Amino acid sequence: MESLGRFIDMKAVRDMAKKNGVNVDDPELSQKVSDYRRNTHNEWVGAVHKSKAAHYASLSLFDGGQKLRFTFSQWNPSLQKNQAKATEVARQAHALAESMINKPAKVVMVGGPGVGKTSLALAMMQLLRNKGKSVMFVSSAELSTMYDMRYDYPDIKKRLESVLEAMKTVDVLVLDDAGTEAGVRADRAIRRDLLPQLEHVANARFDIQNNRTLRSTIVTTNNNIEELQNVYSPKMISRLLPHKASNQIIFDQLEDMRE
Repeated sequence: MESLGRFIDMKAVRDMAKKNGVNVDDPELSQKVSDYRRNTHNEWVGAVHKSKAAHYASLSLFDGGQKLRFTFSQWNPSLQKNQAKATEVARQAHALAESMINKPAKVVMVGGPGVGKTSLALAMMQLLRNKGKSVMFVSSAELSTMYDMRYDYPDIKKRLESVLEAMKTVDVLVLDDAGTEAGVRADRAIRRDLLPQLEHVANARFDIQNNRTLRSTIVTTNNNIEELQNVYSPKMISRLLPHKASNQIIFDQLEDMRE
């Protein structure tokens, strides 16, 4: 972020102060001016960050439009018969979120419906948001629905374009229920009109030339990796999903906790 000093002619300010009898070489005054400039700059940076964060958050897509929020403190392993496994997945998610503060990463959460994948993804997102990262939640089902409606409703088409662009640049993207665009158990390939758009998103979040992750992506899915390969292109899978086992959170041995 550039300093505000770039936009202020400080020499002109000093000359004007001298003409008005101000001792611009007074150390105490210089310190006050320095403190004022630093505080003003920090306030400006903070305002810009809040505006940026609010912009990405406003473009999140939640199922049924119901905004979701969850934190690690809300995770209760005792709700599961296999409390050890429930504790393990939460610990892994927390550790990965902490590591993503300083280094972007790809994470995938795999498991059946209702086992807590979305909850822990939201907790990771909230932790990273509290650390100054811009975050965005996108339901695959909602994204697909918007794609269906884009030609009939101009306002939806415009919002869809904004959502897809934001998905490319947000610091932390949660792509929830990946694979649902192609059926309950990913029994067919994703619709051809949506796939190129998601490939553009995957490409933008990965530095192809230097083979490194540019921005963090958290994917939740009811499907295993092999099933996802039937839905998306191999190129997209390679750039969107992690290859390291340490970045794959497997919710096996856990039960559906929904009422």
